[in-house]
Amino acid sequence: MNNKKEDRKIKYKKKLKPKVEVLFNVANTHLQFLEGYVEKQRESFYTLLGAQIFYLNKCKEFNYSGQISQKAKDARDESSPITREHFNPRMSSGKELVDYLQKNKGNKIEGAMDWIIEQHINKWGQYHLTTKEENRELRMAYKKPAKTPKGWTTKQYDNWEKAKTWQDAYKRANIDLIIDTK
Repeated sequence: MNNKKEDRKIKYKKKLKPKVEVLFNVANTHLQFLEGYVEKQRESFYTLLGAQIFYLNKCKEFNYSGQISQKAKDARDESSPITREHFNPRMSSGKELVDYLQKNKGNKIEGAMDWIIEQHINKWGQYHLTTKEENRELRMAYKKPAKTPKGWTTKQYDNWEKAKTWQDAYKRANIDLIIDTK
């Protein structure tokens, strides 16, 4: 990495640090309650942490994958709104953070915060661009809708399974990513 880019990355990490400290403190202080939680409560906690991860500062240079859906590209070309879609769902990012903290109890806070920052830059904060409608379709790949969506058969709904990877979710939602040239 060239010196200018490395300098920008260092600045970005410094910008992330105050929010990451809050995230770390919230996650770490609540680990003691997880044993008493039922699955739905744990999932809620993971999602809460994932939301905080989701709202950490984004930097196009370090978080944008450079990929865009064809529909999002067309929408952007027509000056219509598009959205950032994260490769990693909030709940799974929050769970990964909790797993890390549980396995690394007693480690220095600075080390954990550095790990969180690196995870955000290299994984959790990674996004690409889609339309709002595509974003909604992707949610159904990760979470079973409360009722049968329009256009789905009862068999499709009854046999629904959570997407195991973001690639699987995109395939289900019929979304093809292309390289963004802008």
